[in-house]
Amino acid sequence: IKWLKLLNKYKIGPKLIYIKEDSFAMEYISGILFENYIKTNDWKKVSLEVLKQCRIMDKLQVNKLEMQKIHKHIIIKNHKPILIDFERCKVNLHPKNVTQFCQYLMKPNLIKDRKELIKLLENYKKDFSENKFKKILKGIKTV
Repeated sequence: IKWLKLLNKYKIGPKLIYIKEDSFAMEYISGILFENYIKTNDWKKVSLEVLKQCRIMDKLQVNKLEMQKIHKHIIIKNHKPILIDFERCKVNLHPKNVTQFCQYLMKPNLIKDRKELIKLLENYKKDFSENKFKKILKGIKTV
């Protein structure tokens, strides 16, 4: 509930519908799992949207630990990615959402120039600057 309340302000995650003393409800997300979607659709456009959400979480110092299991934690609904499962989030001064998502993109060989992306990610991790994040986006767009 805590994480959904925070992240919903930035249009991240399923919408929190209500909170009661002993329960809560959130929007049910029906769609296609990310790993299946990218097999037949434009992976770049959706990935850039995921990266923007990851960037917001990095700036908020929220580390979504499930970013290593992206195939289970991103659902595409109407060609828009929705991150799910925030129960393992932690506050972290050095969050890894952007870097972990990019690591996932390198696994299925979507990113051909891995060395360049790794260099961009290493630079980003030094200070999490907006300028360095924009270079990552540009690098993904040109792959």
